[in-house]
Amino acid sequence: MIADFQLEWAKREPAREGPLEPYLGPDRYKYLYPAGSLHEAGAMIVGGSDWDVSSYNPFRAFQTGVRRAGGKAQRPLNIDERIPSETAIDAYTINAAYAMKQDKTTGSLEAGKRADLVVLDRDILTVDPETIEDTKVLATYLNGRLVHSAPPGGKAEGDDEEKGDWWDEREARMREWLNRD
Repeated sequence: MIADFQLEWAKREPAREGPLEPYLGPDRYKYLYPAGSLHEAGAMIVGGSDWDVSSYNPFRAFQTGVRRAGGKAQRPLNIDERIPSETAIDAYTINAAYAMKQDKTTGSLEAGKRADLVVLDRDILTVDPETIEDTKVLATYLNGRLVHSAPPGGKAEGDDEEKGDWWDEREARMREWLNRD
């Protein structure tokens, strides 16, 4: 079974808590976004985004899936439904590739596959889970070709004053490169 989640939504939100929790009742509400239960039952967790109504930043979704909260001061939503960091990474890489029938060519670094990868400013498996969403992309490779790199000593993606702009610019660069002649 493949369970496709937009993990950024697996956190407490006033819009959901106010009307939804009383409507569903505590017995059903505790299974809201049941990523942990499905993972433990053997389901393949796949990550996506509800772009443009949620963030295009996958690191924010990783953090929410691992913590089940949107920030340090926020109480987690159904903490038993959190998933391990490795599962969150797989959800957006090899599992997503599998769901799209692309796992033979991408989704993991293996001989014979495309070399699609990013170089990050931190090891997201070992950092404080509260900081995963602050991860910066230092370089992006598509099919082994460098398509983005942060300037040496300069700002990495994500350092822009306008949060979100760098993801929009990255998406535009990716589309331009993929649609080249």
